[in-house]
Amino acid sequence: MNYADELVSMLRPLGVYSFQEGSFSLAELQALGAALDAADEAFGAAQKESIVMTAQDEGLSKMEALFRSKPPAKTVDARRAAIAGFLRISGDSFTLAALNRCLCACGVACSVEETGEVNRVKVWFPGVMGIPDGFAEAYLHTPVEKIRTYSAAQFDHWTKEPFAANFRKMLTLEQYRDPALARLYQNYLAAGPLAYMAAIFRKLTDSDQAAMELALAFYGPMYLLYSVYDGAEDKDSVSPLLDAHIDRFIATVEAGRWKDGIAP
Repeated sequence: MNYADELVSMLRPLGVYSFQEGSFSLAELQALGAALDAADEAFGAAQKESIVMTAQDEGLSKMEALFRSKPPAKTVDARRAAIAGFLRISGDSFTLAALNRCLCACGVACSVEETGEVNRVKVWFPGVMGIPDGFAEAYLHTPVEKIRTYSAAQFDHWTKEPFAANFRKMLTLEQYRDPALARLYQNYLAAGPLAYMAAIFRKLTDSDQAAMELALAFYGPMYLLYSVYDGAEDKDSVSPLLDAHIDRFIATVEAGRWKDGIAP
């Protein structure tokens, strides 16, 4: 039953209104009923969109806008789970179990492990070669300044962690003898990181070519410093070179000077 019918049923017993078709009283109640139906529908939609587990579109978008980073979730169910994961984050959400729960809820298929170092964890993607699908998209929403943290962590991983450093050196040597290892080398150290950076910088540029040029300008020196680190007697002197490169690159990008042909 709609609101017009409810109004008629409430007022009919009074016997003072005419509800014949075409009567003024009936027309007035039908107009009021239509307005109440529209208000009820709007209220129901607003209520539905305000609850994480029932929101469909507008509500999800507004909830996602509350967070600094947007998770790489595509489906409605995945977006709901990601928002719920973000909302569960609090001051005590930084245990190993809580980190893994939050990442899983956000649609990031990864695992967090402790490294034994203060303020540092290791994040890995089981069964995934190279950059996981959707991860670069999530990173597109990260401020440029955070490129510093990501890059420093990557550099330390491939140079200072014994297993990763030896794995990198092995891939560098064996890529010319084994096609499978050559693919691994490209995914982990060459074409993969380059494509990843190009995806990040695509939002700053107006073409794929410009994004790739920025990626080359950023990743090229970092890639070269892997070899510089391997041959350096004073290995502690290499990281400051990377820091200086990143500082200069970020300053150039934020100032927009790369658009004028000035290399970062």
